[in-house]
Amino acid sequence: ALSALPCGQLATKLGNRKAMMIGFGGLIVAAGVTSVLGSAGVAVLVAIAIGIAFSLVANGTLPYALSMVPPAKAGLGTGLYFSGGAAAMSVLSSIGPANLGLTVSLLAAAISFAVAAGCVAAKQP
Repeated sequence: ALSALPCGQLATKLGNRKAMMIGFGGLIVAAGVTSVLGSAGVAVLVAIAIGIAFSLVANGTLPYALSMVPPAKAGLGTGLYFSGGAAAMSVLSSIGPANLGLTVSLLAAAISFAVAAGCVAAKQP
């Protein structure tokens, strides 16, 4: 929450797409670093980095989604964005085991962030 406003200002300067790509990169790195944490102090720093990276992604997702549809279809774009996220969470929770273990979960997270970044990179608004 503390990084939302500064990250929003950065996204305004850089553009949502670029800010999201930086955020996805940060989340991928953080997932890798989390698997080899050595101390509580490092864990706090990684948690802060995750918060900042997530803010870069989250601040830009809805404006980025709305840039993909004409203004007259903004309601449809918003509905697709939120319903797609809810459907993905429902499907994942119903097919995935409750506890995959830390290493597998972090690998799955890194792959998911990379796929999302690839989708953003592939689609020009």
